[in-house]
Amino acid sequence: MDKYLNHKNRGFSLLELLLVLGIVGILFAVILPRAWRARSDASYSLTRQAATELGNWGMEWSERNLAAQDEDDTCVLNDYVDSLVGYTGGRRTGDIPNNWFGTVKSLIPGCRSGGTANPVNFTVADIMPGENQPRNPFTGLVFLHGVHDGSRTEPGLLYLASVLDSEGFNNYYFIYTGAEAISATDWHAGMGDGIPPTFEGLRNGVFVARLKP
Repeated sequence: MDKYLNHKNRGFSLLELLLVLGIVGILFAVILPRAWRARSDASYSLTRQAATELGNWGMEWSERNLAAQDEDDTCVLNDYVDSLVGYTGGRRTGDIPNNWFGTVKSLIPGCRSGGTANPVNFTVADIMPGENQPRNPFTGLVFLHGVHDGSRTEPGLLYLASVLDSEGFNNYYFIYTGAEAISATDWHAGMGDGIPPTFEGLRNGVFVARLKP
């Protein structure tokens, strides 16, 4: 009887513990990378959804300005959409702003500029309900925020890019950085590197508009 009790209470042997730890390690090695990939894929999916939504608001902003211009103004829709080229954090390149967020940028002189009697006096952010502004899933901040102006490398940075095609149309697409980006213009998944991207790289992004200048 004593022999039986001692056998029942002896616990796990070292070999059994090592076997269990080995199995757990293998499971983690298989499951964790897949879970990380699934989370990363979900973040990129949310980024593309945000780009589609912001593209729609950008077109809404452009159409409102086109409808509100004076008879003497000669802007076409492309002029307004072109003023949105750049990061959604309100910067085009260098210190040049765009009209997503922040200070309103004067449009092309001779078309409709900030010095006319009918200036553009609001940004895309001004017409978007604050609670509906999409957030960058990588940073948790709304895309229309100064931190997303391309001045530093951040995953999920959205940049509205434009390339003129052989038929004379401007093609507007959102391209974005990935978690693997080593610079603020290192675009994700075949979208290329630098500004402007190639037309082939651009078409891996999110389509916004194709307009005649």
